Amino acid sequence: MFIVLSDHLLPVGTSLSGELQFSLTDKQSVLPRDYLFFDNDGAFVRTESGQEYRVAVVIDNGSSLVITFVGDAPAKPLVPNRSVRF
Repeated sequence: MFIVLSDHLLPVGTSLSGELQFSLTDKQSVLPRDYLFFDNDGAFVRTESGQEYRVAVVIDNGSSLVITFVGDAPAKPLVPNRSVRF
């Protein structure tokens, strides 16, 4: 991706801010960070029934992630990665 700024009214050192927007593919999703699990083989998500689906993180936005499903995307709702200690 290239961004070209060619306004002669912008002096050297001018700060710019903005937001980049892009379209997701069929296999990409945006989800909160706490829905991502990790093991020795990498990142995955888990459904309510316990099925695991491998994912690759495309963009890390801090509290949310853009992920790509390595295989099929799950049809069932996902569960967050919560740990409980007693």
